[in-house]
Formats: sequence, structure tokens, C-alpha cells
Amino acid sequence: MNTNICVWGARGGHGCTTVAALTAATLARDGTVTLNDLARNEGFYPYTGQDGLVVLGEGPPTADVWDCGPLTPDSSYEALPGQVNVVVLRGPDYAGMAALMRHNPPVDHLVVITEPGRALDVTDTRTVFGWETIEFPYDPAVARRGDAGTLLITRKEYSELAGLTARTRENHTAT
Repeated sequence: MNTNICVWGARGGHGCTTVAALTAATLARDGTVTLNDLARNEGFYPYTGQDGLVVLGEGPPTADVWDCGPLTPDSSYEALPGQVNVVVLRGPDYAGMAALMRHNPPVDHLVVITEPGRALDVTDTRTVFGWETIEFPYDPAVARRGDAGTLLITRKEYSELAGLTARTRENHTAT
């Protein structure tokens, strides 16, 4: 069974699209990954085909990654087979954490993009939410590749994201 990884942003601009793209590119080393652009990020994915799809890698299908955009009151968390919910929080910041509390999404993993000089840190998010948390330091080079539309071309692998799906597959198999 394919894993369906749904990536949500705590708010707009928190890095949901970047994390979705990096997750898909990382997983594509093991087979074919479909990146689904539900957030309709015009121009971010320069090779988007019909219906907002980008297909990466070769070989057997391994995962579908869904860029779901920011959480909203209308967000639907309907379960797909093998669904893994990943929420991205940048900063971390109070407004993003408040949005997570307000929307209360089902979360398998929280990706925190940390920035220096913030009042809150990844320990605070773990304390407040208790979710499995993956920390990424903010990297301006990644932001520039996203802005230039070259993020998927560089295909840098992020072992933390590859491990995310392996841990999730184990958790879903065990239940």
C-alpha cells in the first residue's frame, strides 16, 4: 500500500510547500512519488502536469505527497489509505501555535522550521503539543531555490524526511 503523506501549514508562509517538495524529492530515491499540489502554488512547481501533479523518480510507486496548504476552518482531514498527517510550523511562533490549537488537526508528525532569535523553540512545541517533532533550521539557500523554482531540480535529500515515512509505515503496520 502506498503511503499518503498530507502536509499542512500551521498558517500561510510556514513552509508547507517546501516541506512537501523536499519530502517527495527525498522519497523519490526509492521509487516513484506523486506530488499533488492541492494548494495550487502557481509557479512553485515548474513542472506541474495536469491536475497539479508532479511525478518524481522511477520504479514502483512508493508514496503520494499532498501539499494541502495552510490549515483553515474548512480544512478536511478525511483519511486516505495509509495517510500520514504532517504539519509545518515555522519560527515557532505564537500565532502558528494558536492556529494549531484552534484547528486541532490530527498530527502524526510536526515539522518545526526553527529560526534564530525566536522567543519559542522546538522544546516549547513538544511541551505544548506532545507530537513527534522533526526540527529543521531555517536555510536561506532552500528558500532561494524555492523562490527560483529549482527546488525539485537540485533533489537534495533530507534523511529526516525519509525517516518520517519509515517510522510512520511501522506505526501504521503495528496498529
